[in-house]
Amino acid sequence: DYVIGPKRISKELLGNCFFESKLRSDEGNILDASSSNSFVITDKLILNYQLNDFVFDPGDVIEISGNIKTPKGLVVEEGVVTINVNEEEFKTTFNEGEFSYELRISENLKSGSKKLKIYIEDSFSNFISEETSFNVNQIPSILQNNINKYYFEPSQQVELKVVLLDQAKDIIPHHGKISFYDSDNKVVSEREFNTNNTEKLLLDKQAIPGIWKIVTEVAGLTNETFFEVKVIESVNFNLEGVLLSINNVGNVLYKIPITLSFNDTDIIKETSIRPGESVYIDLSKEDIQSGAYNFMVKTNNLTKNLGQLKIEKKEMSLTEKIGEGLPFTGMAILGTGD
Repeated sequence: DYVIGPKRISKELLGNCFFESKLRSDEGNILDASSSNSFVITDKLILNYQLNDFVFDPGDVIEISGNIKTPKGLVVEEGVVTINVNEEEFKTTFNEGEFSYELRISENLKSGSKKLKIYIEDSFSNFISEETSFNVNQIPSILQNNINKYYFEPSQQVELKVVLLDQAKDIIPHHGKISFYDSDNKVVSEREFNTNNTEKLLLDKQAIPGIWKIVTEVAGLTNETFFEVKVIESVNFNLEGVLLSINNVGNVLYKIPITLSFNDTDIIKETSIRPGESVYIDLSKEDIQSGAYNFMVKTNNLTKNLGQLKIEKKEMSLTEKIGEGLPFTGMAILGTGD
């Protein structure tokens, strides 16, 4: 009997092997020879592992644990564990054949299926590589309100594109609610809508000035956007015969004095006209003489020539004047204001 041992196995011996022995005399002659049965030498290890789950939210922790053995079931004492997720590499060690590792998922990792690779190598360069996958949920994270501008005049159109983004800033199609509030915090429009489309609101021609608000609510997220409606002080004038109409086409109470100009004679009228209202003045009742005039109206920022005006005065009794109802102001009001 004879014993050969122990011998460190090198990488060159991987694969099918057998032992061959020869007995030689002192002169070198072969006295006996024999061969063993074939056997396999491998550098592959056996890995058993598990994850705590296969579906995660961004920011969750993946718990990875496992044990490493040889093909014969022997415990592998120590080595290095390399974990690769989404092209990021993490390392830990194992001792007495076991390891565990906690890997926190990035808060902004894209949603969908992700590969997880585990590579194990012991101190003798024996190794094992395994691959699995897990899923990352898509989480609504950012609600954007993109408005076409921030300053508007009445009758202009407000346009708002609402975009919902996930944790990786990828667009998520969704539905929600949009509400428009005027500067008195009253709801002007409220409706359901789909994200990634442009929502529109046509401002009324008497839209009240001030800071307006748009509130969007989508997937548990809320966003507010503010814009301003400008103050518009403006009136239109129209002359039919001796009847002058003044229409407030602005969005605030018009209180600017108006000057009626009859050639070289000016008459100043105080005003108080609500948005949408019209005031009518019978010019034949103003304190001027009968005759033909070049008639103009003037405000603080406007002078308008309304052309030729012919006044024919008719003397009225006090009773007739009172019957007219407006003996002192010469005005009548028609309008749509509250």
